[in-house]
Amino acid sequence: MFCARAGVPEWDFNPPKGLEGPAQEHGFEADPANPVARHVLFSGELQGHGFREWLRHELHKHNLKGWLRNLSDGRVEAVVAGSEAAVSHLLSDPKGPEEATIENVEAVDWKGAVPQKIRVRDMVAEPESVAAETAEA
Repeated sequence: MFCARAGVPEWDFNPPKGLEGPAQEHGFEADPANPVARHVLFSGELQGHGFREWLRHELHKHNLKGWLRNLSDGRVEAVVAGSEAAVSHLLSDPKGPEEATIENVEAVDWKGAVPQKIRVRDMVAEPESVAAETAEA
């Protein structure tokens, strides 16, 4: 919704190359040969509290790729891809921004195309089908 409301298209985030950060400190691979991908639904008091921006930052921080968007029912949907260790670390106990409250995190294996960058998408009414093949990851 933010993108449409602000009059800007969906946007991609391309992090700067060659910078050391928390991912390197934890030993998370930048581009694993066999990335894992999870389809995630976050629920709680998230929208309007900077949760998507926080999640985008966390993807970058953990050397992950993926896309995320708000759902009209208040949840946030994401597909997160990267090394098993980095994905597990991010999803094991997400804190979110100070104003947000994460009540539940549902994650299942993603069967669609593995994202190759970080993208924030427009709001939709229903989440993607877990088995969906998305042409533009």
